[in-house]
Amino acid sequence: MSERLPKPLAVEKLFRQCEEKKLPFSDTSELTPLDNYFGQDRAMEALRFGTGIDREGYNIYVLGSSGMGKHQMVSGFLEQFARDRPAPFDWCYVNNFEAPHQSRALKLPAGCGRQLQRDMEQFVEDLLVTIPSVFQSVEFKTQVSEISEEYREREQNAFGDLASRAAEEGVALLQTPTGYTLAPMSDGKVLTAEEFEALPEDEQERIQQAINELKGELKGIILKMPQWMKESRERFKKLQRSIIQNTVDQNFEELERGYQSLPEVAAYLEQVKQDVIDNVDAFRSDENTNLPDNLKSA
Repeated sequence: MSERLPKPLAVEKLFRQCEEKKLPFSDTSELTPLDNYFGQDRAMEALRFGTGIDREGYNIYVLGSSGMGKHQMVSGFLEQFARDRPAPFDWCYVNNFEAPHQSRALKLPAGCGRQLQRDMEQFVEDLLVTIPSVFQSVEFKTQVSEISEEYREREQNAFGDLASRAAEEGVALLQTPTGYTLAPMSDGKVLTAEEFEALPEDEQERIQQAINELKGELKGIILKMPQWMKESRERFKKLQRSIIQNTVDQNFEELERGYQSLPEVAAYLEQVKQDVIDNVDAFRSDENTNLPDNLKSA
């Protein structure tokens, strides 16, 4: 006896059509998420119990075979759990300028931490552009040239006065590759050893005495030169600091205004600003850039 095959179903009977107009919502975002997952009653109960412990030191560990959807289940549960609760604070760990080996934690309203991060990144990018450019400005270069020229004039005047007095005594002030020296002179010409010995003895003694006295003055000028250089370098540093102070203040003005309501952040930004001013060379390629050659250390 042959088996009778089941009668094939018509295509329209293979699925049940749902009329969208009969649904009481426009899309699924309007629906309340289910708080349970089929076959995971114990797991859901454990999650409810664990998240209900409002104490520090407790954790939830989820274990299950791969492909069961546990990550999606836990994420969905926690998203729903957190939706009805206050947003947690942001915690930002920043540099502690007073103790660099210990980070400093800033407690910020939710969302402010990410904004602070973006603002600081933009601030650093701005400084990397503005600081080098301000040192290339005409105003800064002009003031640096004035400091350099004043030091050069101070040096030239000192040696010029000494050279004039020396000439009156028949002595020449000569500049050599290693410094300055004094030599007997007559009619504007430096005398050789033979020419000097040919002079009357009393004239030789007078010139030698004058040279000895002038050597003391020359030594005094040479000893003063490092102090003059130091003073000029200090003026250069003061000028540089003033320029940087104004530049950094302008860049910080808008940044600080946005965090006036957060005292801890405002205090941190003030420390950042001071650190930038103290370490401006980190934003430049060469620490001696723009320092005149005659004021650089040997």
